[in-house]
Amino acid sequence: MFSLRSVIIAIQAARLVGLLGISNDVEDIIDNFGLEEICEYDIVSDFLSMYTEEFEERYDKSALYERDILYCTQEAWKYDGEAVDWFQEPDEYYDVEDITAIRFINGYPAGINVSGETDGVEDNRNMKMLLLQYFDDYALSMYFQECKDAQSREEELKLMEVSFLKVRLGEYDRREVAPKALYEFLEDVYYEVQEELQAGEWAVSPDGEKAVYISNGALPKHPSQIFVRYQGKIPDLIFRNEWEYHFTAWIDEDHFICYNDGGPIMIHLENGQIEKIKQEEDDYDAWGCEYEIKENQLIATCLDEEYYRWDIIRKDGDIRITKTENRGEDKED
Repeated sequence: MFSLRSVIIAIQAARLVGLLGISNDVEDIIDNFGLEEICEYDIVSDFLSMYTEEFEERYDKSALYERDILYCTQEAWKYDGEAVDWFQEPDEYYDVEDITAIRFINGYPAGINVSGETDGVEDNRNMKMLLLQYFDDYALSMYFQECKDAQSREEELKLMEVSFLKVRLGEYDRREVAPKALYEFLEDVYYEVQEELQAGEWAVSPDGEKAVYISNGALPKHPSQIFVRYQGKIPDLIFRNEWEYHFTAWIDEDHFICYNDGGPIMIHLENGQIEKIKQEEDDYDAWGCEYEIKENQLIATCLDEEYYRWDIIRKDGDIRITKTENRGEDKED
């Protein structure tokens, strides 16, 4: 158990090491923060020194997760530093080319399991703390949660994750390296979403082996993330989108429907693909529509009026969705 006081001392010591000009290589940093029992030197060193493609060729994401190490790529962040509103000033956003992180998991917060039940809502109200140390080319973050049975103030926070992050800016950003403010923003947003997942209501697949949760942005045209959580020790599958989505229903254990004002989509878990269902020739106005599945058909409705239908065809383990003739009068756009 790490106390808040010991962490503050470690951070102060690490800053002093930097001021004294002592080498801040990986082993020194991990030792200065007292993280040698959590972090693996070789993996951190490879992560910080390699390009994304090189690291991913050497390390398998699922194999790392089996060892309580979560490797994150850019879809793990809902807001990734890029502009999301036209009125943002240039200093308020970044030309982001790549974001990656390696997270050493020291404890799993109480939260959803694949049964869909959330047992972490009460825990989600407990105190959290995020501490970040910036090293120009990367950052180290430590995420703490208050322990339920803490006996004293000095032991009330448990270190849940230790993360090393790298952000690479694009050629059009005038800043040569990502500033500390961007790293702080990214981690704040990342853990806000993680806390939302912990308390959220998940939709469970028909076989009970998977569950879906959608985290939407502050506005409809802000980024969203569709999370798929698996039974067993498998990292979440994440689909990041440019605007909000809402869950409709599972079709089977490998396919489910989501929608927004652009129309419905089907997500294929067997290959990780997103299929757009509404095509240009589908002559109905999708704005404001909701969707439901009834008797092997996907139905678009708005204010209790039916606008459109598709047939859901199951064949040889595959799912196809094809348009059906409208029932009732055509609706004007």
